[in-house]
Amino acid sequence: GIAMKVGQILSYVDDALPAEAGALLGVLRTWSPPTPFEAVAAIVRADLGDRGELLLAGLDRTPASSASIGQVHRGRLPSGEEVAVKVRHPGIEKAIRSDFQAAGMGSWLAQLLAPGAEVDSLIAEAKAAFLEECDYRLEARRQQRFAELYVDHPDITIPAGFHEWASGGVLTMAWQEGESLEAFLARAPSAEARLRASRALYEFYVGTLYRHGVFNADPHPGNLLFQPEGILTILDHGSVREFDSPTVEAIAALSRAVRQDDEPAMRSALE
Repeated sequence: GIAMKVGQILSYVDDALPAEAGALLGVLRTWSPPTPFEAVAAIVRADLGDRGELLLAGLDRTPASSASIGQVHRGRLPSGEEVAVKVRHPGIEKAIRSDFQAAGMGSWLAQLLAPGAEVDSLIAEAKAAFLEECDYRLEARRQQRFAELYVDHPDITIPAGFHEWASGGVLTMAWQEGESLEAFLARAPSAEARLRASRALYEFYVGTLYRHGVFNADPHPGNLLFQPEGILTILDHGSVREFDSPTVEAIAALSRAVRQDDEPAMRSALE
């Protein structure tokens, strides 16, 4: 639930954390106590009916990763494609709603995400955003949109979705090989590979906002895979926000003003 989400956020945005604490919280990006396979199988059967049995027949019982909303199992479709099957943890929506009802939880989360912001509206938006991440049909549509935006891109890949094997609680996509950010950096990649990966990160998260008004709002390292040459794969599209053109233009103006240290322009863009 929310406690794990907060741990993920703290692991990569709070530079004041001791290195050991950051590393421990970083485990939450890709691993939490997994749902037993029997419960996973029950969800797949309930959501996909007869097709669920076909999907389960090729599914590894041990999850490849387990995060705050769901867990991923490697599998093979009857047609032979290797896939990653993400299954929502049972009861996660109820847990999130319950967390937001807990006294003080919402205010604490609001202060973490945006100190000084108007608390009630931020809490409402955060709750809606976290609950949206539980809807894998919505995530599948968002993933398809990003895949269309970056089709044939040399440095950015989005796994193909298999919509006939998807539901509100099950999301099936092509299996992708790759390294975590930590493993990529540990192999001491060349300056060219680091630059290629850095540009890909900026283009996907910031460039997509400027060009298309769409922002993938969950850029934590657990959602990324890196190839040795610096090619980037984005795995998770559950948290996405869209902005109208005037807002995007204001964000771009603010970015320029900050880089130029132009305080009047910063104020104007913010207003």
